[in-house]
Amino acid sequence: MIAKTREISVAEYFAIDEASDIRHEYIDGEIYPMPDAKGPHNVIAAYAMIAIGNRLDRRNCIMFASQMRVRIDSAKYVYPDLSVVCGRPRYEDASQLGLLNPTLVVEVTSPSSMVTDHHDKLHMYGSVPSIQGYLILDQERIFAD
Repeated sequence: MIAKTREISVAEYFAIDEASDIRHEYIDGEIYPMPDAKGPHNVIAAYAMIAIGNRLDRRNCIMFASQMRVRIDSAKYVYPDLSVVCGRPRYEDASQLGLLNPTLVVEVTSPSSMVTDHHDKLHMYGSVPSIQGYLILDQERIFAD
């Protein structure tokens, strides 16, 4: 049996995440390092940003790249590959590192994140009242969900 590591507080997570060169997601007291995205992932995310950006009402909507942390609830923070806010963005605090009201979130999935993106994150994003759309782009085949 593998011993569970100590759960960390949100404040500890923020300190670790903000001091690190890599991003971490935080789910119910545990942190998960986000691996660096490989070439195909970055290409798909960049083209998604262009395609979505070209269709936004720029007077009312803004787009954030993958460095913007999204607060799901008080125990869950994730980094979608792309997020959009229509209306005025609301942030968790003055640092503006945590977005509270995304309208659309986009994940580029890989074989290692397929289950998380299609199941866990689907449920997480579905619990955020401001989110009106969740787009999953598959990096292994031509497919969007």
